Amino acid sequence: YLISFPPQHTTRLPLGRCTRAMLVYDIETKALLFVKDNWRAEKLEKEGEIHKTLSEANVPHLAKFDRGNNIKDSSTCTDAFYKEGRWASKPNLMTRFHLHRQLLKIIGKSLTEFSSLHELVSAIRDAMECHDRAYFDCKILHQDISVGNVIITPKGEGILIDWELALRMDNIALSSRRPDRTGTWQFMSAKVLEIPSLAQDIEDDHESAFWVLVWTALHYTASSA
Repeated sequence: YLISFPPQHTTRLPLGRCTRAMLVYDIETKALLFVKDNWRAEKLEKEGEIHKTLSEANVPHLAKFDRGNNIKDSSTCTDAFYKEGRWASKPNLMTRFHLHRQLLKIIGKSLTEFSSLHELVSAIRDAMECHDRAYFDCKILHQDISVGNVIITPKGEGILIDWELALRMDNIALSSRRPDRTGTWQFMSAKVLEIPSLAQDIEDDHESAFWVLVWTALHYTASSA
């Protein structure tokens, strides 16, 4: 593969999963692919396994997964030492993270680069159709509906990406307990923000989609307000 340079960071804050997005050129197939690498919490299911389940169920508006896995010898080790020694601020629970890299057969533009209000609303509609099919057909909840997780293809189709925080509903009790539960706070439901101990459900993701529409429209459309 030929990799684009420099890799783009989604945020430069010291907190978070340090997600980087890149384009690569497959020399053999002569195709452009999208690469994402980030630090995945050990207790989370690999995103590729989620994609496999969704693809087998023919969930629409889903990026085609090419390949991906943890990078060898690239894991955090603080969890092995936090029980020892004296800490100025000792956490109650520490999670190990692994550097995870995956390739997706999708190229698109950001939701904020919509060409018309119709394209904006249609893209969010497509993404939520993907979301609801995943929930009702596969019992998988996305849990991180945000502006950055909906992209628009050259044909105007909305694609729901970033399933790294997705949870199988038979493990819904883990949703409120896992330390890596973050989401994107601007788009999280009022209930989840007010009572973080509650398990997230489909209604919360639907509310997040509403906030995505409102936030994007207020920031990127003409207004007399």
